[in-house]
Amino acid sequence: MRVHPLLAGEIQLSSSFPACPPGRLGPLRGMLDQLRGHDLHVAPVPVFLLEHPRHGPVLVDTGYAADAQARPSRTLGPGTARLFPHEVYDLDVLLERRGVRAADIGTVVMTHLHSDHASGAERFSGHATFVADRREWDIGDRGGLGIRKGGYVPSVVRTIRRREVLDFDGPRARPLGPFNRTIDLFDDGSVILCSTPGHAPGHVSVLVRLGSGGEVLLTGDAADLRDMVARPRPTAVMWDRSDFIASLDALRRYSDLHPETVIIPGHDGEVWPTLLDVYD
Repeated sequence: MRVHPLLAGEIQLSSSFPACPPGRLGPLRGMLDQLRGHDLHVAPVPVFLLEHPRHGPVLVDTGYAADAQARPSRTLGPGTARLFPHEVYDLDVLLERRGVRAADIGTVVMTHLHSDHASGAERFSGHATFVADRREWDIGDRGGLGIRKGGYVPSVVRTIRRREVLDFDGPRARPLGPFNRTIDLFDDGSVILCSTPGHAPGHVSVLVRLGSGGEVLLTGDAADLRDMVARPRPTAVMWDRSDFIASLDALRRYSDLHPETVIIPGHDGEVWPTLLDVYD
């Protein structure tokens, strides 16, 4: 197994958005700071290319649609397009530099279906199987109004026909250390999907076991910043605060038990430049 971190784009975030101010009104203050454009910084929007020895190239999240810069509302939704300024990079070029075409991707693992992770789904929806928690499929198909539901764009999600529905309450689910529910995606121990709800109802983090014997843990938006793993605290957008903190705590405990594991958070601008081009 090999993992290639790919910078699919960048997003401008207020400093109080990923790790919001303390107190009951902290998330509201974080959202207001984002709306006002207060203390913005540039954060990465990552995609990860996994090389599996039997299943070929696998993608974690999809980056942006090819027209997301010119027509952001179409695949990001009007709220996300307005609230979060985006810079879109060409994922086809990023893949081709690794010797992979979009048509070669057979499996796409979605940490969740928020539009900044699913905007580029249609690039793969005609041929690849998309893997996501059943709760994400349900709300992704429906969407709705408000901060929580508005992060989904049903017209994008509905283009995905080949779906693998993860049931973390079903017979495939197993505990793994501090993670109460995990699923071995390929039944060979190489890619373990860990249920880490809170940011989104069906959010998953992805544990990849490398050919060298090491591990890379892709937190997705269960932890926007690496120091949130060491010091769990809420963010401005949470589907469920208690689930979010519990998922962060599980990530922290796993990191403590496996200090050699490389932790890659969801949107950490300080961490991204320190990453290797490939982990193998």
